[in-house]
Amino acid sequence: YPHPDVKAANGRNIACTWGVNGQAKTKAAYDQRTKIARANAQLIAAAPELLEALQAAKIELHYCSQQLVGEGWSVGSTVKKALDDAEAVIAKATGASS
Repeated sequence: YPHPDVKAANGRNIACTWGVNGQAKTKAAYDQRTKIARANAQLIAAAPELLEALQAAKIELHYCSQQLVGEGWSVGSTVKKALDDAEAVIAKATGASS
C-alpha cells in the first residue's frame, strides 16, 4: 500500500504517514490506520496556523475582558480559565514555560 502524504497548496510535502503499512493486516485495517495517520498529519500541518489563531484569540479575549472590567462588569471564571488554558497550550506549543 502507498504511504499517504499531506501536501501544501503548492504541492510540497508537509507530512508523511510512515508506519501504516507494516501494522495493517487487511485492507480495512490499512484504510482505518491510513485515515487516522492522515488526520494526524493534517493536524501537524495545520499546527502553525492553529497556534497563530489561538494567540490572536487569546489577545482579543484578554482585551475584551479588560474592557468589561473597566466598565464595571465582572469577568467570570470561565473566561479566566479559557485565558489560562490558552496560555498553557501556547507555552506547550512554543516550548516556553507558562
